[in-house]
This record gives sequence, C-alpha cells and structure tokens, in this order.
Amino acid sequence: MAKKVLNRRERERERHRAEILRAAEEVFTEKGFHGASMQDIAEQAEFAVGTLYKFFTGKEDLYHALFLEKVRKIDALVGKGMDSETEPVGKLKRLIEVNLRVVEEYKKFFGLYLREIMGKFPVSPATQPQIRRLRNQIVKRVAEVIKTGIKKGVLRKADPRAMTMVLLGMLRGSAFIWVEGRHKLTLKELTEMVKKMFFEGALAEGK
Repeated sequence: MAKKVLNRRERERERHRAEILRAAEEVFTEKGFHGASMQDIAEQAEFAVGTLYKFFTGKEDLYHALFLEKVRKIDALVGKGMDSETEPVGKLKRLIEVNLRVVEEYKKFFGLYLREIMGKFPVSPATQPQIRRLRNQIVKRVAEVIKTGIKKGVLRKADPRAMTMVLLGMLRGSAFIWVEGRHKLTLKELTEMVKKMFFEGALAEGK
C-alpha cells in the first residue's frame, strides 16, 4: 500500500504534534506526571496552552500519547533487530543488544517507562488495553523464538513463556540500573553481562 502524501497543513500539524510530545517528554522527566502542568509543557514547546488542547484533551491524554508512541517505536526497532537474524540464539542476542542500545538512545523516556510499569503514574482505562496488547506482543514474539530454539535443540527444554519473562525481567532490571546510573559498567559491558548470564542458563548442554 502506497504511503499517503501529506499536504502542507497536515505536515505542519504533524510537526507541531511531534514538538509538543518532545516538550512533554522533557517536562514529565523533570517534574514527573503529577508535578507537570499543561502550562509547563506549552512553555517548553513554545506554544500557547490552547494549541496543546487542539491535539490532546488534557495532561493524561498527552502523557499516554507520548508513552504509546515511544513504546511502538521501540518495539519496531527491537523487532527489526531480531528480524535481522535467522537463528533463535542470534535473534535473542540481537534482542538484548538492541534493547539496551535503545535504552541509551531513549534514556529520558525509559525513566518515565520504568515508573509507569511500577505503577507510579496513572494508566487510564482507555489506555490499559493498548499497553497490555503491546507488552503481550513482545512476550509472544520472544516466546516463539525460544520455542523454536528448544525444538532445534539449541536451547534447553523449559517453559518458553517462563524463559521469556526471565529474559525480559533481566532487560528491565538492566534498563533500570542504566537509567538510574547504578553501575560502573559501559553499555557494552552491561550488554555482554546480560547475554552471559542468560545464555549460561538457557543454552542446551554442549552448545
């Protein structure tokens, strides 16, 4: 399907929306959800407050639009990285590598993301299914890779979903210590540590 070509007005609207989201990321990161206001975000974006309401119904709507857009983008980047490999172990290694590289690239957002998944910010009922769907897609994708690895005999026999949750938990913990600066490791060292710890337990004997 051919990509729709936006006219000048539509391009300008998309640019303004992106600028508002960037400003919101800065303000939410600095002040947290409860400490931020639409006025703060408008000043950061250099727009009138009324302009923000042309795009979003309020602060919560803006926050969740930012959250969902970033998660979708990150999911796409991680998926593309995994798809660049053909074998299960290669796919899982790329998952770890790309995930942690993306954490560095989107460091401010991951500060928000980690607070979100720990329940520090509200999740509106309308947004919860979208967040759950995105998380379930990630879990399903990784579990399928692990299941294939078990069938091929390169990963030890275990519950694929359980192994998936262990790996994603390791990545979440690694993201937390990286964002919070609770480490003395380089990003490469942290990535290699996660790969070593996971695969020492996950690889089949002799692999």
